[in-house]
Amino acid sequence: MNLSNLFYGVNESKKLKYLSKNMLCIQLLLIIQLLITTGCVSNVNTKKNKDIERAYPRWFANQADNPEAVVGFSRNGKGLLRDAEIRYCAYHKGFSIKGVLYIYPRGDYNFADYHFCYKQEELDNIRDNLVLLDQFSTNLYTGDNIACYSPKDSNVVIDKEYILYSELIKPQWVKKYSENSAFISGGYCYGIGKYPFWGNENDSWITAEEKALKQIASYVANHVIDSKTNFETNNEDIYDHVIGIYFNHQLEDVLVCERWLDLSEKMVYVLVKVKKDDIKYEFE
Repeated sequence: MNLSNLFYGVNESKKLKYLSKNMLCIQLLLIIQLLITTGCVSNVNTKKNKDIERAYPRWFANQADNPEAVVGFSRNGKGLLRDAEIRYCAYHKGFSIKGVLYIYPRGDYNFADYHFCYKQEELDNIRDNLVLLDQFSTNLYTGDNIACYSPKDSNVVIDKEYILYSELIKPQWVKKYSENSAFISGGYCYGIGKYPFWGNENDSWITAEEKALKQIASYVANHVIDSKTNFETNNEDIYDHVIGIYFNHQLEDVLVCERWLDLSEKMVYVLVKVKKDDIKYEFE
């Protein structure tokens, strides 16, 4: 088609405006086609009802299948490998959760001023020793990704098949979720983290993972409270009696087991486990 035929009887200024608008549309279509062709949006599925659901690789949904692997998250398109290195040294070599746990009369709890501490020497040892196995994009605009790594000397083989959570049956551990309680099974302490699936997707998964670790720490604190010296404070506006515990939990061999996306609730869940014998604690 000769584009000039479209402008018959139109002055030159209007012709240029019309042409520039059409060229912009053509460029956008070409960019979208390029993204689809190169697989940049291969982990998105469009249904007949026009709802868009993200697909995830199995190594991400079922991380327990590869205990030697570690999953890293970027923030604003940066720090992907660094995050994986920190998580690897913390989960495999041990780390501590330090802070204050407040326990209220009706059984609620709340952490304050808590932070995670890993061993710097272990981080130095693992630096530049992780190899990238696979990754997928969570935000094309910010350049954020989630990636799977393993040590260079390991023989980890991961499952890169993509799955849709909507086609799977909700696991039993998700149904066990309780905001204030971890649970014990087979000598392991399990924590379940839950967080809304909105805004920055990477932050949602990261926060849910942290909440699962805090659940495990709170379980230990709740079950030794009677044998420790605690202080009491009063808050007449909300509670008559509050117990605050300063603690320093040491966790080793932490395993992120599974991740679940509940599309109806728009929530993400993360299941984490630690051997009971690998949870050490000191109260101040």
